[in-house]
Amino acid sequence: MDFTKLITLTDYLKNHSDINHEFIDDFFLINYNCLTNLINLEKIIKWTDYKKNDLKKYLFNNYKEKKDYKIKKDKKNLKSKNETILLTPSCLRSIIMLKQSDKNLKLMEDYFKLEEIKEEYKKYLIKDFLYNYIDKNLEKIEDKIEDKIEDKI
Repeated sequence: MDFTKLITLTDYLKNHSDINHEFIDDFFLINYNCLTNLINLEKIIKWTDYKKNDLKKYLFNNYKEKKDYKIKKDKKNLKSKNETILLTPSCLRSIIMLKQSDKNLKLMEDYFKLEEIKEEYKKYLIKDFLYNYIDKNLEKIEDKIEDKIEDKI
């Protein structure tokens, strides 16, 4: 399978939605960990009405680290206070719903829409795999069977 010909997730999202491309980059390119689906708190602040210190305080007081969010320390400089706070999608949903401003609701609407399109992207990958990999291998298998049949004739 030639993955170089496949469209990336972010390009797929941009091509299949009318959502702001910067929003897509913020939530699905730089700060979206594909394995764990964690979302950077800094990007949430950027797209909502929350103030960083208020949101951090609320998060630490009401949610569980490692379950609802993770804190990544700067590994290069252990003395640094730089940290990245990553939230789970369910934690993001509940925090956004607390303060139902237009800006927060728009974030959730766009985020959910992109999640749906992401599911379409998975189908796109599966379809491409089935078409390109399995079809080609079936062709090879059929050729081998034909060769064996011809050999016996």
